[in-house]
Amino acid sequence: MRLLAGFTPHRVEVAAAVLMGAAALATSWSGYESTLWNGEQAKLNGRTSAMRTCATRAAMQAGQVKTVDVVLFLSWWRAAEEGHEALRAAHEKRFRDEFKPAFEAWIAMHPQSNPSAPSTPFAMPQYRVAYDAEADRCDRESIVASEAAQRANDLGDRYILTSVIFAVVLFFTGATQSIEGRRARLFVFAFGVAAFVVGLASLVRLPVH
Repeated sequence: MRLLAGFTPHRVEVAAAVLMGAAALATSWSGYESTLWNGEQAKLNGRTSAMRTCATRAAMQAGQVKTVDVVLFLSWWRAAEEGHEALRAAHEKRFRDEFKPAFEAWIAMHPQSNPSAPSTPFAMPQYRVAYDAEADRCDRESIVASEAAQRANDLGDRYILTSVIFAVVLFFTGATQSIEGRRARLFVFAFGVAAFVVGLASLVRLPVH
């Protein structure tokens, strides 16, 4: 209040007009940034949804090709048990390229006589399905996009809060025009200045889109 004690009514009106202009500009900027961050959130939400769909689709495709591998392997196993060499060889030719490395590594361990060998090739480290990796990748990207969308939402909300603070500044600086008492006018103006400082401090800490 001592700093404002030397303000004449005319000076208070001029200062209030300058402060209102600055607050109006800051309000517009906060609203603009809030809109941009809300748009970023919507875009990231779409990305999240797309990646979740990708993960689900890849997981389903992985299940399908694993079923093919299991069915062919069981048929191969039955042919091998029954001594149908031609049928067994035919099934081996039908194995998928992703399954063959695991199958060959499993055969090399002599599973029929080696008790330490896995019971099936599916337990071998060489058995990999590309769709599983695709599902994992899409799932990770969906998590990253979801977290980024939440951050964008938080930033949009914080910009809205600064808009509210500057709206308070506009209200109190505008009120100085209708207050007759000098001390009351200075008090209201000082409150507006304090609110502006708080709003500006909040605004400068927020990242620009």
